[in-house]
Amino acid sequence: MKKQFILYLALITSLTNCTTLTTTRTVDIDPIVKYGVISEPIIAEVKIGEEKVVGEYSIKNRLFNSNKEYAENMAISDAIQKVDADYMVQPTFDIQRKQKLTTVKVEGFPGYYEKFRPMEAADTAIFKYGNQYPQANIIEPSTVQEDVESRRQRRKLGIITGSVVLATLLLLITGAF
Repeated sequence: MKKQFILYLALITSLTNCTTLTTTRTVDIDPIVKYGVISEPIIAEVKIGEEKVVGEYSIKNRLFNSNKEYAENMAISDAIQKVDADYMVQPTFDIQRKQKLTTVKVEGFPGYYEKFRPMEAADTAIFKYGNQYPQANIIEPSTVQEDVESRRQRRKLGIITGSVVLATLLLLITGAF
């Protein structure tokens, strides 16, 4: 009975260690432009917070190189969720690598949309002269996830490790060792 309990415990442990956790958030601060959709331009009044907000996200070093934009977006998402903001103005990133983890910290001013109204003729001058200045860096929406190849490698490694642990436990229980 005791051997069966140990066997079941080993089986459950090996199966629960082979799970994958994926977190995805979307950051979209770009104007909405959809093909085939005609919409009336809308002007929004915005309020920029006076105090900077900080966000942070950590990712494994081997995944950071292919998912830099994802890590930055997750840090922005963390920051704007803390103060319930709509977007971040002038984000600055601090990227630190320590051992196996890369930590992305972002600092910026929170932005809030306050009033929405239809665009009027007087508003067109703002857009006419506003386009003469360099555009700010707009962070595109990101739904970047881990590469499929790295998932397959981890899955194979998990299966191999689980099989070796299970086989070793079976040999120990049956007394073959």
